[in-house]
Amino acid sequence: MPGEFLKRKDEFARNKAIVFDGIHYLHIFTFLLTKRYDKLAANLVNLNNMFASDEEAIRLMKERTRKISVVKNSRNKVSAEKVLETVAQ
Repeated sequence: MPGEFLKRKDEFARNKAIVFDGIHYLHIFTFLLTKRYDKLAANLVNLNNMFASDEEAIRLMKERTRKISVVKNSRNKVSAEKVLETVAQ
């Protein structure tokens, strides 16, 4: 696994992949629920220095974890097309 990660590190950086080190997935879950992006940023792996600061990393994490509105049509069913339009905004 580390070999594959290192081989694809540049790709991950281009896509602004969010990678953590020294933190358990339950901590990630708790920090997301409590919106403690500062704690997440403290454990973020800054691949190829893609983030100039913790604040920039926090902005990206907030953007990627924002609430997605569900749009229902006249038959009270979720419209996938409408949801995708909402996510794209």
